[in-house]
Amino acid sequence: MVDDVRLELDTTAHGEIRVTLMSPSWVLHVEAPRADLERLAGIADADWNARRSLALGTCTNARVYWSADPDPNGADQATILIGHDDETWDIWIRVPQATVRKIAELAAQFPGA
Repeated sequence: MVDDVRLELDTTAHGEIRVTLMSPSWVLHVEAPRADLERLAGIADADWNARRSLALGTCTNARVYWSADPDPNGADQATILIGHDDETWDIWIRVPQATVRKIAELAAQFPGA
């Protein structure tokens, strides 16, 4: 679990939003339209076990899937899966759900995308 995640948004050359997530040990860039990123506000309902992950954005030309990982201790996390689909992914990252909701919030306010 990574709690120290920084978040930046920028505009891509083709008008999407580039989300940069950074921890002390990794950096992840995801590109998606604003409307897709705004759907991340509902991350808590994206239960991977019920096959309700959100397919939003791309990273290195691969799809990005977002799902919730509820924690009985209250530290709800989200999983970001990058790859062919949400079952045969190549990269797996866990971040706080609050970070994912912040992406949605910032995307809604982002100018020019």
